[in-house]
Amino acid sequence: MPTVVLHLTRTISGAQRTLELPSYPVKYHRHLADGRVAEVTLDWPALVKLLGELNDAPDATRALGLGRALRAALLPSGWEHEEASLVEALTGGEATLVIRTNADELYALPWEAMPLGLNGPPLAEVPKLTVLYHEPGVRTPLAPDGPPRAALLAWSAGEKKVPHQRVAEALGPTRTLAEPSLDQLVEALRIGEHDALVLLAHGGRTESGVALRWGDERVTPAQLVAALRGLPRLPAQVVVLACRAGAERAESLGFGGFGLELHRLGVPFVLASRWNLSFDGAVALAKGLRGGELRGGLRAGTVNRLGVMAFGSGVTGATASRRALSAYFTALRTSFEALPWLSNQLGLARSLSEVCVRVEVCETARPHEQREGLGGESVALDTVLGPPGGRWVMLGEPGSGKSTLLRRLALDLGAGGEWLPVLLHAGQLGHATSLDVAIKAVWGEAARALSAGWPRSRLVVLVDGLDEVGEPRATRTRLQALAADLGDATLIVAGRPEGAPEPWPGFGTLQLQPLSEPEQERLLRKLGVSEALIQSQLPQMRAHTRLRELVSRPLLLTLAALVLREDGVLPRKRAQLYERAITILLHRHELNPDAPEDVVRAPDDTLAALRSLAPRLLRRGEGPWTREVCVELLREDRAVMERLRETWPTSTALEFLRESGRTLGLLTPQAGGLRYGFPHRTLGEYLTSLGLVADAAARSSAVEEALRHPARWAEVLALTVSQLPPAEADGLVRALVDAGEAGRPLLLRVIASAEGLSPETVRGVLKLEVGWDKWKLLARQQVIEEIPALVKDLAVAVGLLEQVAKSTTCGHDLFWAREVLRRIERGEVAGGVLEGTVEDAKRAAKGAADNVLSHLDPVKRAALLALLKPWWRPIPAGSFDMGSDEDDAEKPIHRVTFTSGFQMLGVPVTWAMYRLFDPGHDAARSDFGGKLPSEAQDEAPVYNVSWFASVMFAEWVGARLPLEPEWEYACRAGTKTRFWSGDADEDLARVGWTNDAAWSGEGNAQGHPHPVAEKPANAWGLHDVHGNVYEWCADVYDGDAYALRAPGLTVDPWALTFAVGKTLPMSTESADRGASRVLRSGSWNDRPEGARSASRGSYNAFDSFRSVGFRLLLSSPERA
Repeated sequence: MPTVVLHLTRTISGAQRTLELPSYPVKYHRHLADGRVAEVTLDWPALVKLLGELNDAPDATRALGLGRALRAALLPSGWEHEEASLVEALTGGEATLVIRTNADELYALPWEAMPLGLNGPPLAEVPKLTVLYHEPGVRTPLAPDGPPRAALLAWSAGEKKVPHQRVAEALGPTRTLAEPSLDQLVEALRIGEHDALVLLAHGGRTESGVALRWGDERVTPAQLVAALRGLPRLPAQVVVLACRAGAERAESLGFGGFGLELHRLGVPFVLASRWNLSFDGAVALAKGLRGGELRGGLRAGTVNRLGVMAFGSGVTGATASRRALSAYFTALRTSFEALPWLSNQLGLARSLSEVCVRVEVCETARPHEQREGLGGESVALDTVLGPPGGRWVMLGEPGSGKSTLLRRLALDLGAGGEWLPVLLHAGQLGHATSLDVAIKAVWGEAARALSAGWPRSRLVVLVDGLDEVGEPRATRTRLQALAADLGDATLIVAGRPEGAPEPWPGFGTLQLQPLSEPEQERLLRKLGVSEALIQSQLPQMRAHTRLRELVSRPLLLTLAALVLREDGVLPRKRAQLYERAITILLHRHELNPDAPEDVVRAPDDTLAALRSLAPRLLRRGEGPWTREVCVELLREDRAVMERLRETWPTSTALEFLRESGRTLGLLTPQAGGLRYGFPHRTLGEYLTSLGLVADAAARSSAVEEALRHPARWAEVLALTVSQLPPAEADGLVRALVDAGEAGRPLLLRVIASAEGLSPETVRGVLKLEVGWDKWKLLARQQVIEEIPALVKDLAVAVGLLEQVAKSTTCGHDLFWAREVLRRIERGEVAGGVLEGTVEDAKRAAKGAADNVLSHLDPVKRAALLALLKPWWRPIPAGSFDMGSDEDDAEKPIHRVTFTSGFQMLGVPVTWAMYRLFDPGHDAARSDFGGKLPSEAQDEAPVYNVSWFASVMFAEWVGARLPLEPEWEYACRAGTKTRFWSGDADEDLARVGWTNDAAWSGEGNAQGHPHPVAEKPANAWGLHDVHGNVYEWCADVYDGDAYALRAPGLTVDPWALTFAVGKTLPMSTESADRGASRVLRSGSWNDRPEGARSASRGSYNAFDSFRSVGFRLLLSSPERA
């Protein structure tokens, strides 16, 4: 359903007032007499019904009826008290109801359902009401200076004889065509000098909607527009006289969309189509056209008293400058529509206000570059371009939509009538002595407008493709020289960062920013993806290693939208995503036969040709490549050429390049067709990988080529590895390993971005030794921390760290992979990047760190949450005296107050629980000298867990480790004795498992841990808070901490969210990740005094011992 904004404008005593109503469909609440509130939903049929009811009303009550209907059906309840003033306003002057919408939605409106005369007189005959259809941002075409001098009248007899001769006489000098085919009509316009096209025809219907009917032929508006668009010279005016002649009631009004499309081409259009239009009426309308009645007094889009709908303007006497501009903008729009289909879709979906750029202002005296707040800021593109005289370099990564954006910018600037945008390619500058000469060579109409006096301050010159020319530095020097004669005109030059020479003296820089998360959602909506799919699929894409980068690039997100619209789900591997998207592009006409865009002919042959051509091109360099090189390399594959000749028999290679570039957009023309390149590098890399997957010999030569040019081939090999069977993928990796140290940088780049590699392959390449003891944990930790220095490329480091995370379930390794990613994100790691920018690498590091646990099994997490749920125990808010006088580290005793309660796990985390997080940790079980078989330990507390690993386990289930005050408060459960059960060792033995006082191993624990909850719980339901295993707390251990708390401490558990990288009260985080952490509870191996409620211990955070485990805390009861 189109989104429509309704405006009600009243002219009262010469003053105009406007009431803007909200967009619909939307729900309104209306207060009823009995005090209830009724919900009213307004949609298109409701509006049609509303207007139809107004037509049925007597003349005297129509204006009043409009006021009541608006109040009842449209206005929110807050307007109800203004009914009297609204009715007074309506009855005191003329009213205009404006239906305002954007271009694509306006074309989709059900024009045939508009009640112009349905069950009553046309709305246009209601003196106080005019219906105006308006499309914001589209220029109103200029009407002809006078009546048609040589009209072409095309007519169809239909079921009744049409008075074509009388109409022709009324029009004046006219050529007639009786029931022409569409081809005959176009040919007549091509060879003739006709300045008006008049179609006298009947309505009809096809499966896809309304059509003109000529005999047995049905011609849709889209077909007519497509045919006219191909003419070298368009008619100055188009008129449709659609007689009834047996047409269905609503069909005669089905050409509003046709008129709008002509309006976009710069051609005034008139639709004369009253419901009861008679043949005499058609003649009268023809006389009106001849006499100027259908021009001068007719506003764009209005329905006048004759029942005529027009898309055009009453402006007459256009100057030569304006005529040249009209032709120029027609050509400019044609160039936009000639973009490859994929780029065109993107251009239609993004407006300038939605494009964000980071502005770096140069040192210059130009006023616009000294505007406050621009330097270093990220702002909408349209806010930068207002002041004249700007000099900007706009840089964007591949897939950011630079070329499409410049064309959209030219169209949008030109649509307002205030600016003259001129679009050039850097390759078209040649050796021009001035920009005026270059403009004249490319856009003669624009040059004529300039020579006719167009203000230079309103000129905007847009130069694309700086990185696509052979000598970008020479081009920069030429542009700087040519810019000198622009005066107050604005100049914007666009290219990729790596292809743009630095610096640009006198130019500011506009860095196109990746799509933010709200921008990603907005673009997907505009590309037709449902809200449900956006909310379900986009978070998964952001969590995925390589798809996260994809969704930040407009062009690649457009590919994803294709797949989402068609399949409703995205593949998890990017190679599978590219494969599916390209398949949809190749076969999109088969999927949607009514689609108006060009059909991709011979799709299978097209893919075979591109798959063959891509590796050959890559061996020649990174592109773009000259047209001659593309033709030469395509001809090298004779088998492919034989297949292509069946579809393109003459000039096979060249015609294939031109047509596939236009219809498919995977290898697109640049610099006016002199060069070809991939719109995004990854598309070429994927097509190259297809060739390597199919040919083992090609893989071997590709490895040799990659060792010479690693930056060019690394991603190709990574995509190839992702698509090969496991054995062949490992073979390709081994070939890189066999290259030795010379190939190690390439090997690491491939591993960093490949998908589907086995954990063993990743660990083997990075030399990550398997094992759970603290020395192996420390060894792996050291390797992980050194990855950025090892690869010397932050972007590659991010990829490798993600691969490390995906290859393991070890909490310790996951913590350190994320920690190094956070350091990159925060800018704490020195290094650069070979591709993109350091800021891109920082953003990638943040995304990777945020999703470091996303590969863990969600089914196991659900099972773990189910195991934990019955063990959560509520701990009430309150106060207690913390510490004791038995040890210096426990002094002084001080008051701690908790402002809110929390939830504590009633038992330490068990092996059965921990296995669901890290199955590999089972190898860390001990049998304690045969005292406790490993297979009997599922219900015993997990041990040999470092502090880092316990943090990651807690985070996976949405919990955290307790702070030291929280732990002691929950342990005491309101008691003040040494143990919650009393002061004597015997009291301890009743509730906990420990060693004896002599450390002889003769305590009740008998030298090993025990299943949880075998001993009684304290008053708040907690088991095993004395002995069994030590329990990690979040805090950094500080033996002097209590002295600082002597005046007392207040803690709000709800305000604490434990997460790595955030600072919490009481130093729970430390810049030194190796700092010792607090231990509480004592253990099976500790003496009774170590199990006291107040006893404090510590170990290094990387330590893992058989006597150390942990329990969890939830801040909010709702999380339990």
